[in-house]
Amino acid sequence: MSKYNAIEGGILESPLSVNATSRSTIWSGITILASGSATVTQSTLSVKSDSLVLLGIQGPTNANSGNGMSVEVRSISQGNYFILGWSDGIAQPRSVNVHWMIVNQTP
Repeated sequence: MSKYNAIEGGILESPLSVNATSRSTIWSGITILASGSATVTQSTLSVKSDSLVLLGIQGPTNANSGNGMSVEVRSISQGNYFILGWSDGIAQPRSVNVHWMIVNQTP
């Protein structure tokens, strides 16, 4: 095992690193939910109907506004794509970066 992603005694010794270059089997990446859009589709063969899609949002709102918008997985098409969208289904006037990672259960 390389020095990256090394686990020593149950402690992760470095930040996780993944190769998230564009390809059909991508399982981690950053997708832009563009301003004026309520949803965005991310194509990947890696997604399954029971996949966990872990999300992180980069700056969805001004911290002083008191309002926070959330993005959720709206739909999954096994082996094809998943759809991310605003939880209220309404397009927002600004773009956000959605960081995502798919975790599949072992067979």
